[in-house]
Amino acid sequence: MNLFTNGMEVFGDFGIFQMPFQNNEMTSDLSNLFDSGNVQVDETNYLQKGEKILTLLRKKKSKPLFYKDDVLEKVKKRWDLTLAAVSRSTGDAIESQFLEKLNRDPKNEENIKDACSWLNEQMPKHLFVFPEYRDREIKTIRGLCGYKQSGIICMRYLDQEMILPVGAKFKPRFEGAAKIRGDKGPFLNVQNFSKTISTFYLKKYVLEKFSSLRSQYKTLEEYMDLCVVGKILKDYGIKEGDTKFQKLLEVRRSFKGKIGLLVLYPETTEAEESTLMMEHYSLQRILEFLQEDYHRRKNEAKMEKNLSGDYALSFQTKKNIPQKCIKAMERSGFNNYFGYVEFDEECDLSLMEELCRE
Repeated sequence: MNLFTNGMEVFGDFGIFQMPFQNNEMTSDLSNLFDSGNVQVDETNYLQKGEKILTLLRKKKSKPLFYKDDVLEKVKKRWDLTLAAVSRSTGDAIESQFLEKLNRDPKNEENIKDACSWLNEQMPKHLFVFPEYRDREIKTIRGLCGYKQSGIICMRYLDQEMILPVGAKFKPRFEGAAKIRGDKGPFLNVQNFSKTISTFYLKKYVLEKFSSLRSQYKTLEEYMDLCVVGKILKDYGIKEGDTKFQKLLEVRRSFKGKIGLLVLYPETTEAEESTLMMEHYSLQRILEFLQEDYHRRKNEAKMEKNLSGDYALSFQTKKNIPQKCIKAMERSGFNNYFGYVEFDEECDLSLMEELCRE
């Protein structure tokens, strides 16, 4: 009986060994353990034998390709830090491209509309951007920014409206509520262009992310078994009885309703509208869950790459083993017990036989 091949079973991908020895088998098989001089081994296939063993233990499964996600790489532990990181890259880049399109012919009304149409494509479906021509709004922005801004746009979604100066900065204390002295009208919702665009860019991102995930599963039950989906539903207290579309519509203005519609029914109009109204806290939480799942898959892909790479790890057979080491490995008494053994070139080969007897 060969102790290695007959006494080993491999369960799944875990490499669990079972050695069902009987007393008489153990005695007979261990009797030749220290008889290193009489070991007969096929020298040409010895190293391949070791590699076959490792392949059996690893039993790698084919997994989907892993792609770097620039958005999830930028997610931080707080919303203000996440927004700042995305604004520095995505928000500022969108603003630069928008200004470039705007400045090609700033007095041409059609050119301004084309620039706004391009910006609409970067935003969620139910959000609309168009040039701002109203006198009061223009006077307010000029009162905040002077004539430094390159353009003024209006952003509308559902029952909300915001005014965004493009290519100009203003004091943060005016964000959200601003009007010039002597103006008796209501406050205007003035927002920073880069931060606002970045926020809605992230909302569009999570909506498309869950739409992509949902499309990979035929049934809602299979989709809910997905690790990241299950964690989000549990965190927001969305139980199995609350996952029906009609149930979530009844509480669509609550945290549970907004998150449930986004995660479970991302392709519906109601999910898109709920995502637009989502609070920054919830958006940050969703991004953190997606980032956690992203890093898990990233680590798995890294391990897969290491297992199939050109450099041998601690448990892998090295490619360039000196011939004297190979001969010592072939004739070692350890083969009777382990089935395969590898000696490092720095080992004192004269002591290996003595070690085996001990």
